[in-house]
Formats: sequence, structure tokens, C-alpha cells
Amino acid sequence: MLNILVVGDLILDEYLFCDCLRISPEAPVPVINPKYNKLSLGGCANVALNIKKLGANVDVLSVLGNDECANFIKKMLKENEINYEIISDKNKKSSKKTRIFGQNQQIVRIDVESCEVISDDMADCLFKNIEDKNYDAIVFSDYDKGVLSPYLVKKIISFAKNKNILTLADPKKDFLKFKDIDILTPNYKEATEFLGLFDDEDDDNLSKKLILMKEKLNIKYPLITLGKNGIALYNNNTLTRHLALAKEVFDVTGAGDSVISSLAYFLSRKKDINEAIKLANKAAAIVVSKIGSYAVSIDEINEFSEDDIYKKQVKNISEFVQKNKNKKIVFTNGCFDLLHLGHLSYLRKAKQLGDLLVIGLNSDESIKRLKGLARPINDINTRLAMLCALEFIDAVIVFSDDTPLEIIKELKPDILVKGADYKDKEIVGSNFAKQTCLIDFVDGYSSTNIINKIKETQC
Repeated sequence: MLNILVVGDLILDEYLFCDCLRISPEAPVPVINPKYNKLSLGGCANVALNIKKLGANVDVLSVLGNDECANFIKKMLKENEINYEIISDKNKKSSKKTRIFGQNQQIVRIDVESCEVISDDMADCLFKNIEDKNYDAIVFSDYDKGVLSPYLVKKIISFAKNKNILTLADPKKDFLKFKDIDILTPNYKEATEFLGLFDDEDDDNLSKKLILMKEKLNIKYPLITLGKNGIALYNNNTLTRHLALAKEVFDVTGAGDSVISSLAYFLSRKKDINEAIKLANKAAAIVVSKIGSYAVSIDEINEFSEDDIYKKQVKNISEFVQKNKNKKIVFTNGCFDLLHLGHLSYLRKAKQLGDLLVIGLNSDESIKRLKGLARPINDINTRLAMLCALEFIDAVIVFSDDTPLEIIKELKPDILVKGADYKDKEIVGSNFAKQTCLIDFVDGYSSTNIINKIKETQC
């Protein structure tokens, strides 16, 4: 079984659920009526709990105050069979975050804590508890509460390097103390504070920032978690984006913990970095669908379906027609290999013609027959996901024939849309549509032109 160490700030999370039905006459604030509360492990304890639930042995290394909050955290760690080496500091106030919810919406958070950085002597005392141990991975969970001093972090990273132990950190403010670590997992806000502002939707801009992070900190895998935009990794001179998989977002608490926990576990299992990120993305999607911190199991990750990415795909046309019999259906088709401005303009105009825009999408095999073996550039799943992500597209139907004739026969769209270049040409399926409409393209845009430009830049 894997053995993983988690070092960082321990926090007790309290969730107070209330009824909130009116605004106070004394001030513009909600009046709440507490119903029940829930206590759970937070901070590095939540990271440890996540790793434990995935199936590894976990040790926790930290500092707490000598108070009731500390006692409760230790009790919960013990109940969850998580080993710990915790120094009690009578001058420290253990961290507790109380989140107050009204009608399942967070209203306010109350933090009780002290955040003084631990002394080097205390760091040495902590380190003595692990210097004779072997771990598969060491995770630093930094909540800026004082446990992860630069001195302690440097000492543990050096220890890990000598023993060839994987190291990961979820940083808060001070990135530089994690120099020489294997993996850093900042979110967008944290990354901008260290690297400067950047457009996370621009690949070139994002790549430069990830390269800068790698160079400044000498890390193996620079990555940034981007919330709804997923996770970005720069590796082997290539930027890889892993799309967010969340179906519904109720509470983002603990999402970062689930990501670093999953990465530590799956990389320790010798998974490839991209595969580990895919699995971590699934864990994060599950966590944000819950209220409060939540530890995800291996079974939940394995059972998580990414099908919602393709939720606009239609496989039963007759059922779709029956369900939307009172809607004005617009249909068009294409390969949509490399989405560009021309596609977006064309599809937006098509949508404006009716209630529902349905796209017929050529399969990979169909495109190869039409355009040659070098195409498509993007496979069917990628092209399907991109079309499903566009808000003005209501449904996508994949077809393997050379033309969408069979789809049009069954769909019988109110309007069949083609490009203006079809003027005076026979349009397949037009006799099964109530109306045919031609739409002008934006000049200068095509997938072929983009591919040719890329080829020219490589010459």
C-alpha cells in the first residue's frame, strides 16, 4: 500500500445551515434561524482524508494550539485512521472556519485563527518525526497559517530529493519557498499574484506563464487550476488543457484539495501526468457538486461519466423530433475540424432562423473519404465536445455516410442551411426540408487555410 505524507495547516471546518426568510429591519442583512451544523476536517487534514479514501496510508505533520478545536481535529484524524505527528503550541490558536448557509447559499464565513510562522526550532522538531521514514509522496498543503515555514519546506524537499520521493504543493502566497518541488498546483488567482496577470484563455499567454513558473521554481510539472476552464499543464514543450468536467457547481470548497490529493495518489501509482490530471479533474467535478469538503473514493472516480460533455449529441432522431414537434428546427452540416471565426459567424446566423439549431457532424471515417487520410486533425470526440460547448447549438448528430441525407429524411427540418457557395447547386436533402437558406461565409477563414498556414510556419 502507498505511504503518503501530508504537511501543512490543519483547519476545522464548521458548516452552519440556517433558514433565511427575511431581511432585518435594523440593517440590510439577512435574519437567520440556525437549524443544524456539521463539523469536518479542513486544510491539510482534508487533503489527508482524500488520500486515505483513495486507498493509501497517510501521515499528517503539523502544529496546533492547545485548545478544544485541536482536540476535535485529532479525534477526527484518529477516527479516520490517519496517523499524525502534531506539536501543540500553547501560544497558537487552532484554525476554525465557520461557514453560514441560508437556503443552501453561503452568507458569511467566520475565521478564528493565528497565523504566526513557526520557529526553526519547532520546524526541526517536526522534521525529526519523519527523517527515518520512507514515503511514496509528500504533499505540502499551504493555507498560510504558519506551519509551512520556508525553513521547514526547504528541509523536507531536500530530504525528499535524496530519497527520490515525489513532492507536490498547493501554494497560497509564497511560491519561492517551494523551489525544486516536482509539482505545484496554484489556482488562477494565486498564479497571477506570483506571475503577473495573464489571459488564461490565450494559449500563448498561458504557455509563457507556465514556462516562467517552471524556470523560476525549477519544477518538473508546472500546472495551473483554472476553475471552470479546467487544468492547464505545460510538459515536453506542449501546453495541454484538461477541460473541467463539473456537471453542477454547488460549492467550490475543497476542489483544490481533491486535485492535489488525486495527483499525489495516482502519480504514486505510476500513472502518466496527463492521465493523473484527467482522474484529478473527475475528483474535482464530484467535490464541487457537494456542499462542503468531501473526500472522493476510487469507485466514485471510476464511475464518473464525462458524457455530459456530449449531452447535446442526439442518437435517436425520431425521439428528438417528437419531443420538439412544436419547435422550428434549423439544420446544417459539416466537418468542423478546426473551429474558427467563419464557423461561429455562420452558425450564429443559422440559429437566428429558428428555435433549435441541429448540426450534422461528419465522422472521422467520412472525413477521411472526403478530404484524405491526413484529416481530420481533431477526432470525433474533440469535434463533438467543441460543438456541444457552443451555447447557440442545441443538438449534434454524428453521421458516417458521405452526405447527411438519411438524417435530413428523418429530421425533416423546417430550414436547411448551407453556405452561399451552394448557389445554383443541388443541395442534398433539400426536398425533405420546408425551406432552404444560404448564408454567406466570412471571407478568408477555412480549416484548410489554417492547416496550410501551420505548415508554412514549420518550413
